[in-house]
Amino acid sequence: MFTIYDIKTEYLTNPLGMDEAKPRFSYKLKGDCEKQAERRIIIKTTDGSIAWDSGFVASSDSIQIFYGGETLKPFTRYNITIEVKPLIDGKSGNIVTSTEEAYFETGLIDTPWQGEWIAYKNSKDFSTGNLRKEFSVTKPVATARLYVACLGFYAGYINGKRTDDASFAPGWTDYFTRVQYQAYDVTSLIANGDNCVGFTIAPGWYSGAISYIWGGGYGRKPLIKANLRIVYEDGSVETIVTDENFLMSNTDGCSDAIRFSDIYHGEVFEAWREDTNWKLPNFKGEQWKPRIVKPDTNLTIVWQRGAFVRHMLSVKPVSITKRNNGTWVVDFGQNLVGRERFILRNTTTGQTIHIKHGEMLRADGSVYTDNLRSASATTTYTTGTHEIEIYEPEFTFYGFRYIEISNWLGELTADDISAEVIYSDLATTGSFECSNELINKLYSNIVWGQRGNFIDIPTDCPQRDERKGWTADTQVFMNVATYNMFAAEFYRKWIEDLNSNLLVECGCFANFCPDPNPHTAEGSTAWADAGIICPWLMFVKYGDTELLKKYYHNMAHWIDWQIEHAKGNLIVDNTAFGDWLNANDPISKPYLCTSYMAGMIKLLIKIAKINGDDAEVAMRTELLDRVLAEFHKTFLREDGGLKEQSQTAMLIALYFDLLPESSVSVVTADLIDSIVNKRGMHLSTGFVGTPLLLPTLTKLGRNDVAYALLNQTTYPSWLYPVTQGATTMWERWDSWSHEKGFGDVNMNSFNHYAYGAVGEWFFETICGIQPSLEADATKAAFKEFTLAPIPGGELTYAKAAYESMYGEIRSGWKLDGDTLVWNFAIPANTTAHITLPQGWTITDGSANAKQKLSALFSGEVKATATAGEYELTLKK
Repeated sequence: MFTIYDIKTEYLTNPLGMDEAKPRFSYKLKGDCEKQAERRIIIKTTDGSIAWDSGFVASSDSIQIFYGGETLKPFTRYNITIEVKPLIDGKSGNIVTSTEEAYFETGLIDTPWQGEWIAYKNSKDFSTGNLRKEFSVTKPVATARLYVACLGFYAGYINGKRTDDASFAPGWTDYFTRVQYQAYDVTSLIANGDNCVGFTIAPGWYSGAISYIWGGGYGRKPLIKANLRIVYEDGSVETIVTDENFLMSNTDGCSDAIRFSDIYHGEVFEAWREDTNWKLPNFKGEQWKPRIVKPDTNLTIVWQRGAFVRHMLSVKPVSITKRNNGTWVVDFGQNLVGRERFILRNTTTGQTIHIKHGEMLRADGSVYTDNLRSASATTTYTTGTHEIEIYEPEFTFYGFRYIEISNWLGELTADDISAEVIYSDLATTGSFECSNELINKLYSNIVWGQRGNFIDIPTDCPQRDERKGWTADTQVFMNVATYNMFAAEFYRKWIEDLNSNLLVECGCFANFCPDPNPHTAEGSTAWADAGIICPWLMFVKYGDTELLKKYYHNMAHWIDWQIEHAKGNLIVDNTAFGDWLNANDPISKPYLCTSYMAGMIKLLIKIAKINGDDAEVAMRTELLDRVLAEFHKTFLREDGGLKEQSQTAMLIALYFDLLPESSVSVVTADLIDSIVNKRGMHLSTGFVGTPLLLPTLTKLGRNDVAYALLNQTTYPSWLYPVTQGATTMWERWDSWSHEKGFGDVNMNSFNHYAYGAVGEWFFETICGIQPSLEADATKAAFKEFTLAPIPGGELTYAKAAYESMYGEIRSGWKLDGDTLVWNFAIPANTTAHITLPQGWTITDGSANAKQKLSALFSGEVKATATAGEYELTLKK
């Protein structure tokens, strides 16, 4: 028997406010079903009316299935039922029907928003404000939905209760063109009689320091627009809207207690001012005045495609130290992103404490904040009138392992304080473990780096006055990120902004996104290429062809712009950053730009094939031939080697297959010589070259060198920061060392995931879980994949699991002398191509493996297998 599970609409589970005209559905199978023969999707409204019945379709696909029914209506819930006929002995079996609750509910779709954008009157930057409106309900309520769009951050309340526990809604989008709205089911919060709907709004990404620090900016004050739609049991509808009848704070430009709030600088909270009665009906405060405003930009309000940011973990201190100057230093044992939550006891009104945040300690035991640059990253709290007070900042976040508290009241214990970890609410889909604890710690650091830099967008760092969605960091890390977490909705939302937030002067992809000042830069190699690589990875991992079609024009324009601006003979020179933070092994700009562009043209050809555009395939193929000819002419030596000898230069040429066949062995020898002899088994690559390093060595058959580099513990290497106490990935190979102390204070993040791209090699090579990279939609998203682990590096065991769009894939091996036991699992509706580790042969297997695999191998090292769990015993 088998079950149908994990039913999603547009990558989301039971979304509210889903406005896609033709949404896509996916589901998974688990149990004893090897493959489905036919599938059927039925979409019904809550009254039982059928909006779409696909009928039984002969297909083993269970992802990217487009809705094909009647036009979807706004404000309507649609229930989803999946029926599957399994394939048994080549024939369709008995129908199995989904039982889990699955639905999507549309929002406004094309319904015009009612009401106005409103804001509080204020005179201070980084201030917050409270807004409220009372209304009465005199009839029984059937449903109530709150739809909110905000430029800034907001927290919503109905009758004093939060409408949701999410942080930083509505998320960061390209506020020049679009802002997301959120939909909340607030039926249970509506009371018979008097009611109050209220919001606290704060600057956030829209009008905080992050919007203006490098010029530009969106707007100076936060705004909000909301519709509370109440459907009564008698069928009538009432909508409460933001308009001139809303009331808002007008004392001195601040809400009653939050006096200051900013992403970079922190929050100031004066508890003695707090009066939560404003959230309740029948509040009589005299300070409330209306204000109607219009956004500074021409915005489209779009539905919430991305994941919400939420509290995900709570971490207790591992140590608390009182310094001689009276301050307390708290160590949470893990560099993380979020906020502190504390409890004050036996307080008296008007006492102020200050909390600084940092990732490291100075030699004297104080918290190190120099690398935060201009970011204050400080919580200031003044006590109120209660004997016990509990507080956590609301509209900011910090990157920290340590906090330093001044003026704490009494003794500080672990019961008084915690670190609340926040990041985008994405399901964990990957895991890795091996016999080397340093590598396990490295993988942990990669995951924590991802958590800390997935605050609605993929950022470079979470602590200093930056926290931007740098595009190179994003594209190099995306492959491992999508093993670790189900991030389809996260990246899709960001890719949409990347394509709406194009640079004004050249129309190319920006260096970071969203960009509040897209007027000053031009496209830059490896950064702008995120516009090609990230949609490609959405196809590889999730089977998404829509992004490839929708944004192909922008991808092609980026290539064409480079060609148009080439400095003669198709040699391109546009990079602003080079191989960022390489270990004293630079690459020339013309070489980097031209070689990387050639690699991207190859990728563009694949995308054009997927899109079925034969003319584009032919045109881009001819362009590639011309670029490669000029590349060879300009950068190859007479002996076939490269004139440029940086590791990154050689890696790009080998990784993207840019060399004539006669040159491959020469360049390979030069690369190995650089790593093993000239650098003493060390890498010298930066942000561009590092992600290519181990995959290229594997491709060349030099896994011995790849494992040696992975196991290297001296500078520069992946494990060197681990030996120095790192709990996340560092921006620099030597951000800190016992010998030299701190690196360059101007750019020295201790939570910067780019070098964590190495984690993809753990899944794809150590454990051998490899997706199809063909330009074939029928194989994408692990519909077909390879299992080909490569033991080595003195590891005695390794195992990885990945929850793909079709279900869980597992691969793990254990070495005992000359015996290797390999366990793996293949999900339903998929096919795996099995490759035995080199030099190993099957001696025994589980019944399943004997039945399905042993005969297939027949002395060969490759076979094909379908769904099931397998165990093979191998001998040298």
